[in-house]
Amino acid sequence: MSTMSIQESDKVVIEARTEPRRRVLFSGLIVHSAAQMSIHCAILDMSRRGARVRLTGADFIGDPLYLIDLNHALAFKARVVWRRGERLSLSFSHYFDLSEPAAETPTVLRRLWLSHTRSENAP
Repeated sequence: MSTMSIQESDKVVIEARTEPRRRVLFSGLIVHSAAQMSIHCAILDMSRRGARVRLTGADFIGDPLYLIDLNHALAFKARVVWRRGERLSLSFSHYFDLSEPAAETPTVLRRLWLSHTRSENAP
């Protein structure tokens, strides 16, 4: 297991990761709570096991939590590892392919992804 130290606001935070994240800038959507509320976000870095995202205007993020990678038609069941203002670190437990969803894929995730895809392709 690798350990990386991050300097932030005069504090040193130690994070343990089993694989490094790669820097990206993808459009995302966080879907959370039993009410299935959604918030747009920017995916800043990502690995198969987690991501760091930036959101705006969200004070509360509840369980269950999913991150939709709008660019790649993937959704991830996640939990918040840490939060600092508008930045969140997420850990993934499993993922869903929204372009070819399995029976266990939550329908709201595919519906939101399709809505985004259709709005991008509209004239």
